[in-house]
Amino acid sequence: MSSKSSESIQWMYCDPNLDGVEDVEKYIVGGYHPVNIGDILGEKEKRYEIIHKLGSGGFSTVWLARLVNRQRYYALKVLCANATDDMELNILRHLQKCVTHPNISSLDDVFRINGPNGLHYCLVLPLLRPSIKDMSQRQLPKTLRHKTSRQIADGLAYLHSLEIAMEVPFILSSLQACR
Repeated sequence: MSSKSSESIQWMYCDPNLDGVEDVEKYIVGGYHPVNIGDILGEKEKRYEIIHKLGSGGFSTVWLARLVNRQRYYALKVLCANATDDMELNILRHLQKCVTHPNISSLDDVFRINGPNGLHYCLVLPLLRPSIKDMSQRQLPKTLRHKTSRQIADGLAYLHSLEIAMEVPFILSSLQACR
């Protein structure tokens, strides 16, 4: 009969670092809110059914959502509970008040949900096309690169005409990657 050694085996979790998959260790108090396909989020007459996961970032997950009882689709961004820096929300609220330009996204709704990991802001935004980051990973036709660049420039020029300054290093580096 063989006996097992009394040495303990230590396991270490390694983040798989997969694109489009959020870090499961952020589903803790202060972190991500657990969202499932079919969940209904929102308040009163503005309730959104979760259809599909669009992505995640350091401080949020983003979901394709349908306004219940209507065939309108949105991007619903659920912020981490500890995302105390509401700069993004403040910027979006400011833009919502003063910006009406086809190339500038605006906030459609905002509400909070209380979940097992804390209180989370939910931002409802128009559903847009693929991100520039995603587009930069493909070889885009020259006409599409020019059209995209023109739309970004038009939107930025409009913001500057309102004396709103934006930092755009990511946009510029992503467009260079589209070549």
